[in-house]
Amino acid sequence: MKRKTKIYLDQAATSFPKPESVYRETDRFARRIGIGNDRGFYRESREVAGIIERARGGVADLLNCRGEDIVLTTGTTESLNTLLLGLLREGDRVLISPFEHNALTRPLAWLAERRRVNVVRLEGTLPGGIDLEKLEEALAIPTRLCAVNQVSNVFGLAAPIGEIGKIRKKYPDTVFAVDGAQSLGTCPIDVEADGIDFLAFSGHKGLLGPTGTGGFFIGTGW
Repeated sequence: MKRKTKIYLDQAATSFPKPESVYRETDRFARRIGIGNDRGFYRESREVAGIIERARGGVADLLNCRGEDIVLTTGTTESLNTLLLGLLREGDRVLISPFEHNALTRPLAWLAERRRVNVVRLEGTLPGGIDLEKLEEALAIPTRLCAVNQVSNVFGLAAPIGEIGKIRKKYPDTVFAVDGAQSLGTCPIDVEADGIDFLAFSGHKGLLGPTGTGGFFIGTGW
C-alpha cells in the first residue's frame, strides 16, 4: 500500500514541517554540543552563549529593539505568566480584549480570586474587533495593564496594535502588553513605533523553531 501524503492544517498550534536547517541544527546541537547553559569556559559552553545571543539578536531585529530587551523562555504561556505574576498587585485593574487565549485568561482568573485583581473585558465584535472608542474610555480609569492578543488563534482576527498603542501612550502608567504567539514571524511588529511595553512570543509557530521555545520583549522602562 502506498503511503498517503500528510496534509497538515494546524499551523496555529505549531508550524510543521520545520525548515531543513532547523532539523540539521537541532541534530547537530544534540550530538556535538549537548549542554544547555553558557556558564563554563570550555568550547561548547562558549558556543551555547553565542547561540543564545544570536537568537536574542534575531528576535530583536524583527521587533526593532535591542537584544538585551529579549528574555528567552519555554514559550508564550510562561512569558505571559511571568508578566502577570510579577507585575500585578492586589486591586490592580486590567483591560483585556474579548479574544484572549487561555494562557492569559486563566492566570488572570487566578489573580482575580487570590489578589482581587479587577479584570475588565473590552467590547468587541467579529469581524470588527475591539471598539477603540470604548478602549479609550476604559483607559481613562486608572489601569495597570492593557493586554491584547495581536492575532487570535481561534478566529484569525488581527488587532490594530499600532492604533491601540497610540491611544495607550496618553496613559503612560498603563503597561501595554501584546500576545504575539500567532503574529511574530508572520506580521510586522515594531515595539517602538507601536508603543509596546511587553510582547510575549512563541518560537515554534511563525518563527518556525523547535517546540518548547519562546520568550518576551520587555521595554527598558519596566
